[in-house]
Amino acid sequence: MLRILVQSGVDELKFVTREDLPGENTEMEGAEGGVIAGKVVQKYPINLHFAARHAAFQEFVNRLANDKEYFFILRLLRVENSSPDGPNLVSGDGQSGPTFVDAAGNPAPDDVDAEIRSTATTFEEMVIAFRERGYELKREDAQIIFGQEKVDVFAVIDLVRFLPPDEVEVGAGGEAPEKGGKRPGRP
Repeated sequence: MLRILVQSGVDELKFVTREDLPGENTEMEGAEGGVIAGKVVQKYPINLHFAARHAAFQEFVNRLANDKEYFFILRLLRVENSSPDGPNLVSGDGQSGPTFVDAAGNPAPDDVDAEIRSTATTFEEMVIAFRERGYELKREDAQIIFGQEKVDVFAVIDLVRFLPPDEVEVGAGGEAPEKGGKRPGRP
């Protein structure tokens, strides 16, 4: 799972914890040699906290869900966005809306800008009026698109182990599970 985390491009691993596995803690009741008596499906929860770009987080979840070597269950997921209010739509000069600049990249003076915006009735009229005075619409890179921010993620992920029925030890009632995990006398 940590290999998947690194391959996905996660920025920071804040912590990872897990419970003792059977066989690691000899005081666990019913655990001998890594097998819990009578259990065909065994789940081992892992708590994980990390920070990543949105794309890396999405990549991690996709890789986890499609892993061919291990079976993971994403039991709990809490995601906090680094910018929950969204991008700032006000330009650097304090104006909201489109910015018009001259050939050197200087914005139109405030008095010219205010005059044109107050007289133009449509966006097309505003563009034409600025163009007549030597100003063009400033084109900006689309950095306000959501998905560029970082996320802080807390997850509880179960690593699941399926034992073949012949490896499952006799349960507490003295009966071994049948094939398919059913016990005798149970539906």
